Amino acid sequence: MKLSVICPTYNSEKLIRAALQAWTAQSIPISEYEIIIVDRNSDDKTQQIVKDFSEGHENVKLLISPPRTSTQRNNGIKSAKSDVVLFFDDDSVPEKDHFEKGLKFLNDNHSIDILGGPQVDSAHDNFFAKSAGAAMGSFFGSFTMAQRYKKTKTTLDADEFSLTSANVFVRKKVFDKIGGFDESIYPGEDPELFARAKKNGVKMAFSPDIAVQHSRRPNLKLFCKQHYKYGYNRVLKEILSKTPFPQNLLFFTPSVFLIYILLLPVLATLSFKFLIPIALYGFFSLAFAVPAGIEKKLPLAIPLISFLFFAMHISYGAGFLYALLKK
Repeated sequence: MKLSVICPTYNSEKLIRAALQAWTAQSIPISEYEIIIVDRNSDDKTQQIVKDFSEGHENVKLLISPPRTSTQRNNGIKSAKSDVVLFFDDDSVPEKDHFEKGLKFLNDNHSIDILGGPQVDSAHDNFFAKSAGAAMGSFFGSFTMAQRYKKTKTTLDADEFSLTSANVFVRKKVFDKIGGFDESIYPGEDPELFARAKKNGVKMAFSPDIAVQHSRRPNLKLFCKQHYKYGYNRVLKEILSKTPFPQNLLFFTPSVFLIYILLLPVLATLSFKFLIPIALYGFFSLAFAVPAGIEKKLPLAIPLISFLFFAMHISYGAGFLYALLKK
């Protein structure tokens, strides 16, 4: 067996069937890989869908795990039979030759132990979700993390800023060397793992050729909640990684911006010069939203993309600031 696909899931009855169809229709023989669905006691039809699917596909297995995505992934690793594992989310939809390309890359590059690819927008996303994808894939929105969400250049020196657990191949020996996912973090357990791997000399790569379609949040509430959690758990990740200041200064920026916004009504009464930063932010927000919208063929979404930059920065800053105060 060449590959073990591990997917943590919970209440994914609307997503898991399409994912399984794509995962079992790969170009390599079914006998060469297994699919391990790790469920945390879904109360919808997820488990039944997986069980029904496994009747016609003996390489599909259902594993029940305690809650928390990191715990589910770790239990999947323990159950995996191959020397290479591929982590997917339950809405990760790859191309037909995804497994073949990933395994070939690792076979051609023996020094690489972790290989990731981008998660691009799903063809089934609604207008808001596609706009969210455009914002997240913009340098202004996500800084260097934007490469996670678009096809950029191949690199043999990747890091946590370009890799995600929604689409990553890992040689199993990596976990013997550095341990599994930190079960105290969610979301954000994957960048912590990649940072720990990098710190321990594990070589990582990024290839645009192994992209998956991945759904974005379909509304503003879920979008803001997602980035709030990213900010909150970034603090936990930086503490665990013991990142020296000011190497992590970038992650403080959204919180500083949030504090500025909250104080702006008072500051503006003292001097109109305090309005200059927000004016510049608005200018650059629109300036980056235009190419982001055009690139995604969403010209009508340009105002929304500009607003989503603001929403994600404020939400991230709020989560980060709250975690700092709590710690």
